[in-house]
Amino acid sequence: MNSDYLNKYSKQLVQIASNLGEMTDYPESLSELTFRVIPTYESLIEHYKTYLSEFPQDDTEERLFFDPNWIPIAVDLEGVFVDPTDPNLCVFGTLRDTEPPYLWRKVVIIDSLNKLILLACDPDSIHRLFQEHAIACMDALYDISKVRTEMIYNGELAADPIEKFEIFPSQIQKGYTQISVDNLHIHIENIYPLCLSILCHDQSITNLEFKWIDMPVLKEDLIGLTCIRNLITYIRVFEPRLMEHLSFKVEKSNILFYYQDYQVDIFFFDATDLERFTELFYSLLDQ
Repeated sequence: MNSDYLNKYSKQLVQIASNLGEMTDYPESLSELTFRVIPTYESLIEHYKTYLSEFPQDDTEERLFFDPNWIPIAVDLEGVFVDPTDPNLCVFGTLRDTEPPYLWRKVVIIDSLNKLILLACDPDSIHRLFQEHAIACMDALYDISKVRTEMIYNGELAADPIEKFEIFPSQIQKGYTQISVDNLHIHIENIYPLCLSILCHDQSITNLEFKWIDMPVLKEDLIGLTCIRNLITYIRVFEPRLMEHLSFKVEKSNILFYYQDYQVDIFFFDATDLERFTELFYSLLDQ
């Protein structure tokens, strides 16, 4: 840490360290925190030096997300920070999604470090605060999932490979699922919807209608479901629910399927005739 930083934020650093030190006077409240606070000014400086030494240097998502000005206030750099450039010294956590493209989000714990200290005398208030933060983290992950879904819809991100057991669950029965094809309309009754993975993922679809066995379909859910890839991305969220009814129309029969020899349990199929969908589907159930 250079002297310019110390001089510029010396007041904030002293205040942060002082407030964190006050937290140690309330052991019951400390036990309600989801992180261990750094108790002294010297420790705060040392943890910041470690944070800087581990700061990503390449132009990655982490480098674009993190700010070298942030002060870590959690022992072992557990992802809780205070920004000294914020007059209120907002306390926030960071989280990263576990799936590509591994997006990061800031999630505010409390908008002022001083407010956190004022709550410290009441362990129940601290408990409620971090319950609310946990809910906010779930909301942030949901927002990230929407961003990922939009990227897949736009072809900016590849969808995850689909395993055979996802497409044909062991409990599915050949006579239970009924398929019919009528003038480029495909109608399927009682289907585990990832069976659609045997279709070309770039296949455009229109006139989409479906009904889950145990939950309603929201109108906004249908937005963007204009090809098989997008439909698969959407329905994976709800697997392994059964669809009572699914129907859609394709424009061309000669691009409906595609083929690639499958290895392990990831596989795709090809056919040039729309009518072969039923034959392929039922033959796979027998495997």
